[in-house]
Amino acid sequence: MNQDKVRAQGRRTRTTRVVAMVATALVLGGCTGQSQDAPTAASSATPSATAGAGATSGSTQAEVPAPPTDLPTEPSDPKKAPEPLDPVKRKKGKPVQLDEKATITKGVVARVTKVEEVEGEATLPGEVAGDALRVTVTVTNDTDEALDLSGAIVNLYLGADETPATTLSGPGVDPFPASAAAGKKASGTYVFRVAERDVPVHVEVDVAADLKVVAFEGDA
Repeated sequence: MNQDKVRAQGRRTRTTRVVAMVATALVLGGCTGQSQDAPTAASSATPSATAGAGATSGSTQAEVPAPPTDLPTEPSDPKKAPEPLDPVKRKKGKPVQLDEKATITKGVVARVTKVEEVEGEATLPGEVAGDALRVTVTVTNDTDEALDLSGAIVNLYLGADETPATTLSGPGVDPFPASAAAGKKASGTYVFRVAERDVPVHVEVDVAADLKVVAFEGDA
């Protein structure tokens, strides 16, 4: 009887050991499974992150505008670049004496009718009052049409080197009218600042761009 109890206790002890070993194996197996599954999950998440980064990069590139293709470029050959135009050369008549008439075109003549010594007035910015000459020029239109004088210009040059004289606004300045009627005369009066009065003068009269420039010279 006692032997039967001993055998029974031995079987229970072995059974308890087996159960304990199985439980330990299950616990160890579960930990090992978790440690093996973690890298798999991480590695499976990595492509998703990479794909997201790729999508972001693609959207950024789509927002960058393409460089313009119609920008001006320099000529490939500088020799073929357009050359500057030469200034228009005006036809000028031979100067005549101050008391003579000069023909501008057929039927149109100009004459310096008066040269006066005056005290120039300075009323505009840049003007300097002082010794001046007041010059009156008369244009006679003996044609059948009105003569356009809207762009008429009178210039004065001083001395042998023909230094340009500056214009003043007075006294007695009276520019040419807009036109000279057919068979009529028109006059313009201009004042020029001079450093000294007793010098030879050169007067140019430019009535229109398509007509000859005439000149007068002599002692004022």
